[in-house]
Amino acid sequence: MAAQTDSTDQNMAVTDVEQAETRLYAAMMHDDYEALDALLAPDVTYVHSNGVAEDKETYLRGVRGGLYEYERIEIQQGHTRLFGTVAIMTGQIHMWVGNRGQSKPLVRLLSTLVWTREFGEGWRLLRRHATRLPDPDARTVPIAEEKDAIRETMARYCQALDACRFDKVAALFWDDGEWTTDYDSARGHAEIEAMLTRNVPRKGEGPQRKHFITNIVIDLNGDRAEALSDYLIIRESETGLIPVMGGTYKDRFRKRDGLWRFQRKELVHDIVGDMALKNGR
Repeated sequence: MAAQTDSTDQNMAVTDVEQAETRLYAAMMHDDYEALDALLAPDVTYVHSNGVAEDKETYLRGVRGGLYEYERIEIQQGHTRLFGTVAIMTGQIHMWVGNRGQSKPLVRLLSTLVWTREFGEGWRLLRRHATRLPDPDARTVPIAEEKDAIRETMARYCQALDACRFDKVAALFWDDGEWTTDYDSARGHAEIEAMLTRNVPRKGEGPQRKHFITNIVIDLNGDRAEALSDYLIIRESETGLIPVMGGTYKDRFRKRDGLWRFQRKELVHDIVGDMALKNGR
């Protein structure tokens, strides 16, 4: 009979803690500062998902000041264990939170709450620690791999251009991609292919050339990137190979369906020689 009573008491205590968690989140969402103050222990430590740890006074000041505004909080899953007057809750929480007056993005959290029960005061939060979980729909790719993929697109551009496969060059741009320099410009696959065809001589139409790129600097920003690089062009001549152009590529990229393609490619001609292009340059 005693064992059954102990089990019943423990179940009731677990229910009390879980109800305290529910009241905590309700107070956070509704700016109920009085209820929030009552649920937080005087020596509470509130650790945010970015690693910032705050005491009670600092956290409450942030809530009142609009630093933390909670639009919605949902308990996804949780587990509670009792150790006398201490309860440890672990689980996953979804929070829609942000600064007051700003958008509230979804934040997925792995959460640990430590509650303590003091005589006559019920359960109060003593420690809170949260770790941000990755978006399950997002594909996480290391930065080095993303940059390698962009460099490969840049290399394929040079190889296709030197082989006079202008259709392959155009395919490395998105449908609304732009190619531009001081003597011509084009937008979209068909225009880019036509522009290269009217300017760059194929074998038998004029000297052939090779493009080399180096000093590549890539800045990533989600599914967009910018790259700055130096290029050198050499071509055939009656006296052998000669360098005819040293310049800068200013490239913008977008990633779609796992592929990095040019959104815009600008050619800056820093050191200019006789390119022997069809347009006379």
